[in-house]
Amino acid sequence: MSYSEEILSQFDSYTAGKMTPDERDIFEASLEKDVALKQAFDDYLNLTAGLSAFGYAEISEKITEWEAEIVAETETKVVPLKRWYMIAATISLLMVAAFSWWKFGIQDSSEDLYASYYQPYPDILTSRGAGETLMSEALYSYESGNYDLAIDKLNQVLADDQDNSELRFYLGQAYLANSDAINAQAVFKALINEKNFALSDASQWYLALAYLKTGDTIAAKEMLQQINRDTNHAYREKSKQLIERLN
Repeated sequence: MSYSEEILSQFDSYTAGKMTPDERDIFEASLEKDVALKQAFDDYLNLTAGLSAFGYAEISEKITEWEAEIVAETETKVVPLKRWYMIAATISLLMVAAFSWWKFGIQDSSEDLYASYYQPYPDILTSRGAGETLMSEALYSYESGNYDLAIDKLNQVLADDQDNSELRFYLGQAYLANSDAINAQAVFKALINEKNFALSDASQWYLALAYLKTGDTIAAKEMLQQINRDTNHAYREKSKQLIERLN
């Protein structure tokens, strides 16, 4: 987004605390009413924050010195093209550096977002004190954080009960908790297409998280948007929050 000198001057004055109380009130009222101005101001804050991280004050001072030299030179002779090129190149590099810092520093990475939202789904299939079956052993291992053993035992149970959607769901959970997001995706993809599956909402949510785990933010956003379109979805509010952080 480009800004006029007048708008940039307003932004500079406001952030530097140089406005009078009346000017500040008017400016803040404008931000509340003008969506485009608010967006421009947010962009300005992001860029200046990025420049600050790269020593903006020192570099800005140097550019000011160059500008003073150029003004002096223009009074007596034509400014060498090389000098203009150096300044333009420096400013361009600053903008690229600022954008990179904002993009990869301020914005959360997909791994950070995954870590913020991921929580293993609790065992709701077995009750404590239940008999020692292979299924209860598998889910006990899952609850205890022994995901390798849980995966092994769940696969053993599923070998004789392949249509048990609930156990397949926990197999996907164990894969995801064990940082095997690819296998988790395969499990959850199959589950979200099953009709009348009680854990369908959870399968969609964890599929979105599995996409995030592998850095596939496009697929993650598509799944989150699908969740968001369902007004009765158990994970709708969380999906809305996550979509906003991904944008």
